[in-house]
Amino acid sequence: MPRAKNPLKPPRALDPSGQLVIVLDGGPVDDSDKKPRSRTYEIVGENFATDIFPVVVGSKVEIKNKGRKSPRLTSPTHPDIVPGDPINKSGVRVTEAIAKVGAPVEIRDADSVHLVGHIVAFEHGYFALPDYTGNFSIEGVPPGSWKVKVWYRDGWLPIPETTVNVVAKRGAKGVKVKIPAKLPAPKTAAPAEKGSAQ
Repeated sequence: MPRAKNPLKPPRALDPSGQLVIVLDGGPVDDSDKKPRSRTYEIVGENFATDIFPVVVGSKVEIKNKGRKSPRLTSPTHPDIVPGDPINKSGVRVTEAIAKVGAPVEIRDADSVHLVGHIVAFEHGYFALPDYTGNFSIEGVPPGSWKVKVWYRDGWLPIPETTVNVVAKRGAKGVKVKIPAKLPAPKTAAPAEKGSAQ
């Protein structure tokens, strides 16, 4: 039998953009930008809208179900963060305050392996999720010199130092951030002790 071309397409390369958060660090932080703020993390279909959801430390997160099922959310890493009762379609659950900077809180459906998201807290609100083209914008940053850092899944990426200078009323020139070709595998987080919600 003559050889035939394999009709299956090769697998797509990993797109890490949904698991990245761009964070500014080292500049003058306005006190108002350190205050916890309410944000909504949406369930769309059988997935969270983004793999990772950044918040300011101390924030409570409203989880809104826009899917058709009624997931029973739990957190293996922080069991007291989210109530475990089902969320009906269009229903909402509010997490406990995310109390620790840089400690990702895994949220998953107790009955499905597909519905998994991560909430991670930062010290202030100068962060952004890149869009599908890799572009990002951070509004309301005070003038000063800032280092650009990249959070990936559960930790900081080792990237070459990139600095951006923000000038009052003029903003800043765009910067390019180089993401390593090989990204680290996620750390396996040990479940928190019962009663801990950090």
